[in-house]
Amino acid sequence: MPTLIIQIIAIVLISVASAAGTIYVSEAFTNNKIKSESAKYANESSQVLGAITSYESKGNMVDSSFRLQHLVDEKLLKSIPEGWKEYPGMIGTTIQGSQTQKESVCIETNKAAGYEFTPNGVSIKESVIDPAIGIPYCEPSLDKNVPCCIYSGY
Repeated sequence: MPTLIIQIIAIVLISVASAAGTIYVSEAFTNNKIKSESAKYANESSQVLGAITSYESKGNMVDSSFRLQHLVDEKLLKSIPEGWKEYPGMIGTTIQGSQTQKESVCIETNKAAGYEFTPNGVSIKESVIDPAIGIPYCEPSLDKNVPCCIYSGY
């Protein structure tokens, strides 16, 4: 009988440890995925920005007639990173995933670049992840070095 009780306790402990391990591994995987996505967008952004800098140094203008394809035509980019396009007054891409995933990647990308925002109800939106963390709207007044913002079609 004591052996049976010990076996039952052992099975319960193994089940609890297994569940805890699964939760931990899942959370670690999610955090690594967010950091990986953030690094991907930062890398693509650096490539595009570097190509634009070279494009401008050749005397070209980045104005309303500018297209990303110009960077490929000038052989400054091998190809346009997937999903990147022109928006009025800016160039960018849309982060894929759920709202929580999008915000997590955006917050991580900004944080890695040295930007952290507090919501102000006007130009910085409150995050659904943490109300104390904000994500800026893409506006002409926003520092051009901020890597991630919410495009509202200003």
